Amino acid sequence: MNCGTIYLKAYSVGQNAGEESRPTPVVFYEADLLDRPIGKSYYEAEGVCGFAGVEVRPASYAGKKDCEFVRYCRSNKIGYYSDYNKCWYIPCHEYGQSMQRKEAFAEAFAQVLKENGIQANATSRMD
Repeated sequence: MNCGTIYLKAYSVGQNAGEESRPTPVVFYEADLLDRPIGKSYYEAEGVCGFAGVEVRPASYAGKKDCEFVRYCRSNKIGYYSDYNKCWYIPCHEYGQSMQRKEAFAEAFAQVLKENGIQANATSRMD
């Protein structure tokens, strides 16, 4: 397994997916306790704010149980070990705060890893 080649392909496919993604625009507004608009409203063309990334397993804090791809990422300072989720986490730093673009990137990235026999899944959370 050539981990460098797999990473570059996953990153490239992820970037294409993120750029082709069409986020749903949202309007934020100031409201009272009954959710009635009371102040300014803000239009955001890039959709809601959030984070996304890829979880890769198996991984361990000390690196003793890492799969080959995680060892590659660790040695090249790509991502970090998430003690909370017990995985190697590769965050998406592209696309500003657009959660939908980041999700598209992470899902495509994870799919390439899966196609190469690497246990991976995309995750996201709204900010």
